[in-house]
Amino acid sequence: MSKPKSEFRPVVTGLFRVGFPTLFIPRSFEDGDPKYSVMLLIPITNFQPDPQFAQRGMLVPSGPEWLPVREALLAKLEESWPKGPPAGKFTGSPFRSGSEGNYADKPGFGPDTVFLRASSRKAPPVVGPNPKIAITDPAAVYGGCFGRASINFYSYDQKGNRGISAGLLSFQKFADGEPFGASADPAKDFAGQADTSWLAGAGAIESSPGTVPGTGGAGWAAPAAPAAPAAPAGAWVPPASSGGWKP
Repeated sequence: MSKPKSEFRPVVTGLFRVGFPTLFIPRSFEDGDPKYSVMLLIPITNFQPDPQFAQRGMLVPSGPEWLPVREALLAKLEESWPKGPPAGKFTGSPFRSGSEGNYADKPGFGPDTVFLRASSRKAPPVVGPNPKIAITDPAAVYGGCFGRASINFYSYDQKGNRGISAGLLSFQKFADGEPFGASADPAKDFAGQADTSWLAGAGAIESSPGTVPGTGGAGWAAPAAPAAPAAPAGAWVPPASSGGWKP
């Protein structure tokens, strides 16, 4: 008897903080195939015990905006394992602790966060707060901004590894946020005065320190180009001509 065809159930998530977005160029994670993906970062306070999932060792976000996700996830579990949870703990819950593995020390992760990675081999549509306007600039979607995603769940059962993963169908950037990681601020980085005492000895010329060299204003400037050497005494010098040489 053939296995029933898996039902495709796309659902839209609640709001989440964006982590490691690779929505325009595919990238490999954890030695897997290159894919387009985004990490959904959700505060641990959004998770409440749910017996339907707890018996499977799975976390799920609570709240009305995540209800479609919970329903789709439960439907996929019951479809994949209709006789109940298979023996042993699921090795691949789609929602994982932010303190897990290599992510524990990454910005935005940690024990106060739960994350889900949604991925696709196909480039997902990316839109802004107005879903009719596409985002084409990769810099507009960064770790730390806020968004929603259209996803679907699929199950796997291979070599003793059983679980649920999420496919990424589309992404909506909802709002900007504080970017994760360090960022450069030239106004702060170069606020102090540099020690310029050695420049004069190096051939630089100072009129009034503090101005950008080479802009035509006062300040440190690059040494002037050396003058052309004078012709040796007795050397032949061609006559000046405005119209070129004439026979």
